[in-house]
Amino acid sequence: METEISSASPFLTEKTVSNIKLLCDVARSNGSSLSIRDLILLTSMDSTEDQLIESWKNNEELSSEYEIQSGFIMEKGGHDVSSGADNDYAESLEREKQEISERYLRATSNASYARRFGSFIGGRVFKVLAISGSTSYFSVSKEDDLDFFCIAESGKMWKGLVKSLLLARVFRIAEKNSPWLCLSYVSDEKFARSELAENQDGLFARDAISARTVFGEQYYISLLRENSWMAHYFPKLYNLRVGETKSAELDPKGESSIQRIVNQFLYYTAGSYIKIKSHLLNRKFMKNGKISSLFVLRIGPDHCIYESMDYVKLRKLYAGLKKTEPVQSTVSQ
Repeated sequence: METEISSASPFLTEKTVSNIKLLCDVARSNGSSLSIRDLILLTSMDSTEDQLIESWKNNEELSSEYEIQSGFIMEKGGHDVSSGADNDYAESLEREKQEISERYLRATSNASYARRFGSFIGGRVFKVLAISGSTSYFSVSKEDDLDFFCIAESGKMWKGLVKSLLLARVFRIAEKNSPWLCLSYVSDEKFARSELAENQDGLFARDAISARTVFGEQYYISLLRENSWMAHYFPKLYNLRVGETKSAELDPKGESSIQRIVNQFLYYTAGSYIKIKSHLLNRKFMKNGKISSLFVLRIGPDHCIYESMDYVKLRKLYAGLKKTEPVQSTVSQ
């Protein structure tokens, strides 16, 4: 077991320090914040916030690179803050605190729009509609879209996607101040189960656990329980997420011949349009020098997924995350 032993000042193992630094790098790369509370949930440490802060101060490697302000981890950036004489640095910290607050407020606003959008499209379009991306982490920049993770019944994926794209346009007209809605991950249930079972990396685990369902909670929790490998990366977060929610039936219903034909037709028509539009948009980004805005489109009869270049970079960062032994779960399967 790699779980840290709770004490007045728990010892931080080399593996834990490595994971802490990686998670700080991920937050910095995302332009987001990382709190002490988040860090305890994301690691296997069995300690309180005060205990971790004390251990942090006693760890030369961490204390030399980061400091903790109002429960959030801030990079020192080479400044000597011990004297209290660096006014520019103090102002920088204040601006960062303000940005953290603004990002959180944007996320709560996005979550409210997501729930209204879920009510607008109804629960028959998808089996699962969940908030993903920066909103699910409660750290939204001014440029971020409101991303959704969607799972449809087998044979109905493209019908659900096309209908939702049309309704998203209507919704944004009706809700003039709403953020841009992005159905960034849409798949049918067979593809989703396969993807969750095969993509056993830290980034995919954290995204899956952090997704916040608008509807389809029981089904989604059942998917997470089916993929307990996630607990090797984030034991506490995983056990907290699966909670005591009841399980739902995962075996997909058989698709009819008509459903299969309609799905294929929409894939070749609407899917072709999405491919062309995505290609042209990437060309525009390249022409304008917006390299970070480039994205990869993964598309097929059973999925339509957008992965940004930033997401690809994050996956490389998460490759350095070291697994831990899962915290014992008391959840009934």
